[in-house]
Amino acid sequence: MPEIDLFNFFRWALFIFVSIYCTLITVQSLWGWYVWLASDDRYMTILRRYVILHGLRLRFKNVLGGCADLCAVVYRISADDVGPRPSKVDEQPVMTLGV
Repeated sequence: MPEIDLFNFFRWALFIFVSIYCTLITVQSLWGWYVWLASDDRYMTILRRYVILHGLRLRFKNVLGGCADLCAVVYRISADDVGPRPSKVDEQPVMTLGV
């Protein structure tokens, strides 16, 4: 019978569940915004143009820099998990307060 690391199994199961959940919630939210902004009302047209204008004025350099930082952190965390795990934690001396 193969050994299954329950921590890794739970971690991957949680990753898959949260990814699907976040995708569904984001799609529902974007669809709601699309339906709300798609009306032909005069004020909705003004609001739609305002949202598009601010979307185009985003500072892509800041957004891409934040994404690059996040990718670097995720890579660093995953790189630490690849190596073999020690079988025993090294015991370090306990500091005393001179008592």
